[in-house]
Amino acid sequence: MIYEQDKLEKLASEIKKYLLECKLGDAYIENFRDLVPAGGKIPGIRAVLDNHRLRDHLTCFLMYRSSLLPDQDRKQGVSLADKLDEVGAVRKADKKEEMAEVAWELNEVMKETDIIHYLDAGYMRAGDNQSDPVRRIYRDIGDREKRQDIIDYLETVLEKVHSEKIMALISSLENITDKVPTRSGKVR
Repeated sequence: MIYEQDKLEKLASEIKKYLLECKLGDAYIENFRDLVPAGGKIPGIRAVLDNHRLRDHLTCFLMYRSSLLPDQDRKQGVSLADKLDEVGAVRKADKKEEMAEVAWELNEVMKETDIIHYLDAGYMRAGDNQSDPVRRIYRDIGDREKRQDIIDYLETVLEKVHSEKIMALISSLENITDKVPTRSGKVR
């Protein structure tokens, strides 16, 4: 699973470059326009990477379109499709890093204690799989202000349920250091 925003940006950039080099822009538009309601904006590559259903659709698109291209372009398209599969693939090892572990636990606690807040916060969206909201939470706990907002929220629901679990999460969130790189690669 890919948590880091800079890795997602890099993959989006690679896919954009591939679509341009192989002149697949019109085919991309044609393929994705039926996925959005009339008048809606066709999703850009970055938006597609953040949603399981759209990612899956892009993978199928790349596999099919690349099969029609010369060998080198075909291989590059298949390689990009494989990288897309890594975005949402969840393995036990993906949950072992401290911030990832906190994000997975926080995801479960927020769903269990206040599903309405969880949905209003935009963590779960239509077409998501289990990893998409966790990646959004991971991104938020990497940002000092958003992390503090999550801590404040957890303190308001402390009495509802899971008080020991919530206290442990608050403690974990307070102990996370700001070593998450920003888009420019600088440490926050």
